[in-house]
Amino acid sequence: MKIQRMIIAAGLVLLLSAGLYGVAAAQGKPAAKAPKAVVEQTTVEVGEILEMQNVEHTFFIKNVGSAELQILRVKPSCGCSVAEYDKVIAPGQQGKVHIKIDGKKIGAGAFDKGFLVKTNDPANEQFNLSVKGFVAKALEFSREMRWAGFTDETLKIESYITVVLSSPMNILSARWDDAAAAKGLPERIGVKLDPIARGKKYRLTVWKKAELAPGTVVSDIVLTTDSPKLKETIVPVALTIMNDVELHPQKIYYGEMLIPPGATKGFERSFDIIAARGDSLKIVKAVSSRNDMTVKIQELIPGKSFRGTVLVRPTSKIDRFEGTIKIQTNYPKYREVVLDVVGSVRVGTGSEGKK
Repeated sequence: MKIQRMIIAAGLVLLLSAGLYGVAAAQGKPAAKAPKAVVEQTTVEVGEILEMQNVEHTFFIKNVGSAELQILRVKPSCGCSVAEYDKVIAPGQQGKVHIKIDGKKIGAGAFDKGFLVKTNDPANEQFNLSVKGFVAKALEFSREMRWAGFTDETLKIESYITVVLSSPMNILSARWDDAAAAKGLPERIGVKLDPIARGKKYRLTVWKKAELAPGTVVSDIVLTTDSPKLKETIVPVALTIMNDVELHPQKIYYGEMLIPPGATKGFERSFDIIAARGDSLKIVKAVSSRNDMTVKIQELIPGKSFRGTVLVRPTSKIDRFEGTIKIQTNYPKYREVVLDVVGSVRVGTGSEGKK
């Protein structure tokens, strides 16, 4: 009987423990709500595209969790791609990540562009999306549209364009892009497209229509085609126009010159004169526009390179300092080259601001 009573007591203890556990479980806190991102397709193959052709694709992300899914950031793997995306996706809903790849910035051959997506999903804080494909070369140029020369030289570039696709593609027109047009480039530099063999070969010509100032021109020519895949493509153009006689720098800046009260003080700056072509340059003389500014010219390489030194000695009464140095040469087109000199004067002992 004693053993029987012990068995019954043990059973009662187990039943009581189970009951208490059930009550505790029923009274416990509910599971925390959390988002859950599901992407059915993380990699897409776009196949073959043409050179300069843009690529776009939309990825879909579903939130199968119980809280809002936040897309915190989408980071492209290179500067040739951008992404637009839904920042918040409600539970049970689907959001989008739309990517764009600039065809001008990817070369011929296979490509694989990645996008790192960061979210507030605690189990999947970041994941990668990728777009793969192959860029087929559409056009081949006999030469780049680059030129460097002097202001008085004839500027003309001819490049033969060959369509290297398996099927013909007609190039319909050539023009400067909108940025070049806004700068007035079409009025100064002409662009012409001539068909040699329609659908297969063309000649692109760039030439100078008006006088060009020294400097660098970097712009794009837009070619339009009859291909539905490649309605437009660009041709980069880079031109460097130089003077026969160059000043380095073209303007001398003295900045602020501190002069003690009632005194004068000398300040020096140097510049170079270079004959960009030839070796027969001579400096006839250099004339200053001010009595308190002098210049000396030293020949470094005969007929080719000179070093000038400008010494200014302003008084403490002057506020703004401005002047010019007129350099006369033996070159007919550069009888006089002007160098501007600017600065300012402040009266002081040099101890201002010191403790």
